[in-house]
Amino acid sequence: MFPDAHLNELYPRLAELSTPLARTRRLIVGRERETLQLKAALSRPELCNALLLAEAGTGKTALVHATMLADTSRLYLEIDLARMSSAAGDGELMAAVLKSFFDEAEAFVASENQELVIFIDEFHQLIQLSAAAAEAIKPVLAASGTRGIRIVAATTYEEFHRHIAANQPLVERLQRINLSPPDQDTTVRILQGMAEQYGVAAQFQDTHLYRQIYDYTQRYIPASAQPRKAILVLDSMIGWHRLTLRPLDHALLADVLMESLNVNVAVKVDASQIKEQLDATVLSQDWATRAVARRLQLSVAGLNDKGRPEASFLFTGSTGVGKATTSSTPVPVYTPDGSVAWKVAGALRPGDFTFSRRGTPQEVLAVFPQGIRDTFRVTLDDGRTLDVSDDHLWTAASGAEKETGTWSCYRTADLIDKDLVTHDRDGHETPTYFIPMNEAVQWPVAALPAEPYVVGFLLSTEAGHHGTPHSHRVPLPCRGRGRLPGLSTIAGTAWDRKRIPATFMTASIDQRWRLVRGLFDLGGSGGHAAEHDRVHISYAAPSAGLAADILTLLRSLGVPSRVRRAAPAERHSTHEMYIVDATAKEVDLHRFFSRAEDLSLTASPRPADAHRGLSGQHVGIRSITKLDRREQMVCIYVDDDEHLYLAGDFVVTHNTELTKQLAGLLFGDDERHLIRFDMTEFATDESLTAFRSELTRKVWDRSHAVLLFDEIEKASPMVTRVLMQVLDDGRLTDDHHREVSFLNTYIVLTTNSGAEIYSTIAHYAEDDTGSGKQLAEYAKLIRRSISETSADNRFPPELLGRIDTIVPFQPLSRATQQKIVRGKLRTLVQDVLAKHNMRVTMDPKVLQYLVDDKGDTHADAGGARAAVARMTDEVTTAVATFINENPSARGLRVDVVGDLVSDDKNLLSSDAHVEVSAMR
Repeated sequence: MFPDAHLNELYPRLAELSTPLARTRRLIVGRERETLQLKAALSRPELCNALLLAEAGTGKTALVHATMLADTSRLYLEIDLARMSSAAGDGELMAAVLKSFFDEAEAFVASENQELVIFIDEFHQLIQLSAAAAEAIKPVLAASGTRGIRIVAATTYEEFHRHIAANQPLVERLQRINLSPPDQDTTVRILQGMAEQYGVAAQFQDTHLYRQIYDYTQRYIPASAQPRKAILVLDSMIGWHRLTLRPLDHALLADVLMESLNVNVAVKVDASQIKEQLDATVLSQDWATRAVARRLQLSVAGLNDKGRPEASFLFTGSTGVGKATTSSTPVPVYTPDGSVAWKVAGALRPGDFTFSRRGTPQEVLAVFPQGIRDTFRVTLDDGRTLDVSDDHLWTAASGAEKETGTWSCYRTADLIDKDLVTHDRDGHETPTYFIPMNEAVQWPVAALPAEPYVVGFLLSTEAGHHGTPHSHRVPLPCRGRGRLPGLSTIAGTAWDRKRIPATFMTASIDQRWRLVRGLFDLGGSGGHAAEHDRVHISYAAPSAGLAADILTLLRSLGVPSRVRRAAPAERHSTHEMYIVDATAKEVDLHRFFSRAEDLSLTASPRPADAHRGLSGQHVGIRSITKLDRREQMVCIYVDDDEHLYLAGDFVVTHNTELTKQLAGLLFGDDERHLIRFDMTEFATDESLTAFRSELTRKVWDRSHAVLLFDEIEKASPMVTRVLMQVLDDGRLTDDHHREVSFLNTYIVLTTNSGAEIYSTIAHYAEDDTGSGKQLAEYAKLIRRSISETSADNRFPPELLGRIDTIVPFQPLSRATQQKIVRGKLRTLVQDVLAKHNMRVTMDPKVLQYLVDDKGDTHADAGGARAAVARMTDEVTTAVATFINENPSARGLRVDVVGDLVSDDKNLLSSDAHVEVSAMR
């Protein structure tokens, strides 16, 4: 719309579909060369049109504004494409609309004696409307010089290639001008001008915060371009400043980035405590935590490669640990045919199946020997015990916490220091800490020799139960004791020596409940009311053996229970009797009794010496005592989201992961910031799309995260190549053609490759700290073994080359390696001076140590890249650690201490190592 109403009447189409280009209030800087290019294009005598190509947000419109300010002889109009599309109605009529528009534009030039510059932003939208529209604009472009009409079109590279590039005649009529995003200095000048414009320049003492805005937006908003993304962040900060009067500082910048991008740049990791914090939860794995901690030092000091993820790890062998039970601890296991129902912990192997707290089978992913350890016996309130190490982990809750479902992770040593029981006025003890109860263990259906109910009934017959059974109106499947196979042995056994056959104890849930019903219909009693909706049920057994069997049977079904000797008044005979007490939901009485409706529930209290504190969901910890012996310990890593499994007499115990603790250390919230991918789900090429979509979506939602890729060797080769792209440049395109940044993620790959090496060195039992001395000696063999796991290209060497901790590359000559490493050392010195204002003095022997003494000439050793990796591991991490622990130091020295083999050929091995100290 022209400001002059008279012009609107003379040129209605021009006024309707375009507006004068508004003058920008923002300072335009850094586009001097591009402005000159555009002015030259508009000054051409014939084809005086331009096509501005740049990513969205780079400043195409700002360039036209800058040109307009310097070109006062022409009138600049901008086409409103939305209004033009509406006026045309459909794409086929667009040609007529365009013709009438440019006819009026030509008339305007002739009548008003003023040339026009028509700016068409998002030019591809006009071209893609219809082929007729594209053809209609070609004559206008061809005659632009003679008609006095200049056209400046703008679009992105992607849209240009998709909609315009194929139309060569159209492309030839436009002078192409590429706009690169402005560099940091230019963007800082733009932000300074913006701050002056809005009256907040006094809030900035120097350019430091502007540069942080640039750095953060470069790192965390790859899908947008400078300077738009930096401008948007500063704009948001100014908005918060105006509303809340908060100072424009790093804290406000951090809040804005968290609010708009879910990026937490305020995360602070105490570098001096990394190793200690990992060791507090990842136990007996000093070698593994040391390797992770050293790598994290780089990220904390800011000396890591900013073009890649923060760090990447390949976890092999002994990972995922954090607990230790005795090797002799029995563990219930699952096999499809039910042939094996129990194993001792020391006999477990990867691929076995234990049970989760919910009773479902879960795979054992790894087994880690922990050596001979001090042994502590944890006794639960129902009499069960489990022998563990002092650093064994427990998921537990205090009395108040368990009511709200708040569970925490405790070491055995932590619980020892707590008051585990309280005493009331009557002297009764009540537990203060509880662990979860298990649910029914899901063993498979067993091929039993007899009906379980009949077996249970016969076990109770003549066991002192001479009254009318609860099942007196329930017909038995077989009244004759010996008519079904397998029943004669039970019927012929003395009543005080009867035991439940082993095959019945590990049958399916339904089969075991039928066995329980047969037992309790004759030998059970129930009706004592308990708290809430629960009742107490008892079974009188004639022997400790049968009582123990019933106790194990009930616990396998998730029923809280215990055994006690019967008081004289409770005995059915003069013989010693054993009472199994259980607590069940009232609605579950039918599981115990065939005629549960006939039971008369009373409100009488439970027996005075009955078990206290039993419930259906948790059981108290009674005591923890140190035994006078040391035992072989083992740790298993199971595939369970809760990190829990059943050990011993169905005790719910803990399993944890190094990656989980890593996420907690870095981001505080391990559950939210640990993103796990089971790579067995992406084993086919067809799963590539799903993997890419899920990966980018989750990282877009949580850009600060630890990404765990379990069993990477099982992934499709195409999926593996996507990961290589992520490891290479830290970004990936999502379903919406939007770049997702992985630059603030920590990537962990796990693999079972190299298992044959680990099987050789698994006997490090005497090493209680997990220091990894034997592992270090086999490090080269481990790398080679993994690099050879390349069947179907599932674990290609080029993937290993992109992982920070395992780097097998082709070897180069010593001279070439020295040249490359020398340059890297020089860069390190410069980085430390620029980022920390510390001068670094480098011992000349450092280069000799890295290339000559620590070099490996094996073809898979990694050559120069491996030498650089050694430099990072032994020099850069040591420098980073010194800086983090001594931030006020003005300088440091890097020395090689010890004798080098390359100096003395008589030495069989070198004791040399790198030391970093304060500069004298």
